[in-house]
Amino acid sequence: MAFAIFAVGNTEFRFVVKNEMNGNTTLFITIATGLVTVGAGLLAALVVLLAPGYRRALEPAGLALVLQAIIERSLSGMPIWDHVSAFTWISFFAIFYAIAFALERDFLRSAGLKMTYHARATRKLNATPAAIWAAIAPSQETMRSYWTGSLTRVDARPDWGPEAYEVHFRLGAFGTLVQRHVRTIWDWPHRFSYDYAPVDDVPRRAGVRGRCKAELAKVSDDQVEVATEDEIIELGFGTWSLLWLDDSAQSDLDALQARLSGRRDWSIAGWSARKMAMA
Repeated sequence: MAFAIFAVGNTEFRFVVKNEMNGNTTLFITIATGLVTVGAGLLAALVVLLAPGYRRALEPAGLALVLQAIIERSLSGMPIWDHVSAFTWISFFAIFYAIAFALERDFLRSAGLKMTYHARATRKLNATPAAIWAAIAPSQETMRSYWTGSLTRVDARPDWGPEAYEVHFRLGAFGTLVQRHVRTIWDWPHRFSYDYAPVDDVPRRAGVRGRCKAELAKVSDDQVEVATEDEIIELGFGTWSLLWLDDSAQSDLDALQARLSGRRDWSIAGWSARKMAMA
């Protein structure tokens, strides 16, 4: 998304064209800017599709190019800027990437900055309500069909309260995420809502608590409208921004749609799920 700023980064290119070419250059500038924008967009799309783990580098790359362009245009009369363009971009990229990396570590959360991520998404899917329920409702009956492929255990825990469950997710090659789920609505196969929180309740798990809701409305014999709502509390800014940039709720439905239709899953959510499940 932010990588489209790449086009703005060609300010110095347009500046040179305007000052060194004769005649009407408006059309040439428009075409050149359009080509750069399309090229940058395609490059960003390829990174997201083929190497999604590096998508966080797109924003620093675009911002670094913009800052480089502003400085070079402002100081274009100084000969030194004719020789250090690559160096300045690399320097700015390193600075912005370091800032993004630090924010993603959520150190501001330790200082008291906690945010709530709230997302809604709706999609019409060609599947039955029972098939969709089996893919998105975590329960003992759906461990094999749950869409992330990482659900490994669901145990009723009446000692925690009514409708309370201990839910285990595979977390990479050796880890396990254990959550406490409390179901507030569980109406198969129409709607559900549950609150979740980490069982171990340590600071590093503080981002995995919130509420998950879904409603399934049958549109026709082979089509269902799915409406989801996610609320995640006590997030640091880095995690919050990554969820927002990834449009996580829509990405989850992209992954679900691919799974139900048997197509290859190109979504960020699907990639994250495969990493979590080691699939």
